[in-house]
Amino acid sequence: MLKRLIYALVLLFAFVIPIPQPIAGAPQPAPVEQKKDCAVFVTRTGHRYHKPGCSYLRQSRIPMTRSEAIKRGFAPCKRCGGSDCES
Repeated sequence: MLKRLIYALVLLFAFVIPIPQPIAGAPQPAPVEQKKDCAVFVTRTGHRYHKPGCSYLRQSRIPMTRSEAIKRGFAPCKRCGGSDCES
């Protein structure tokens, strides 16, 4: 009997309590955009950054983040595209 009373009260409150609606004309917060910063590889002598499986990476593989590579002046590899990260 007590379970039925609790169930009935829960249903009653579910229909009685209003769902808050956004206020018309109120500024909405901008969606938080997370940029993906993944690992890329550079070489000792090159000027480009590469994906891990790029055929241009032979002996030297220096890992760093994509944003760090761009800050240091590296450009994306023409063959592999540099990374799968979003621009």
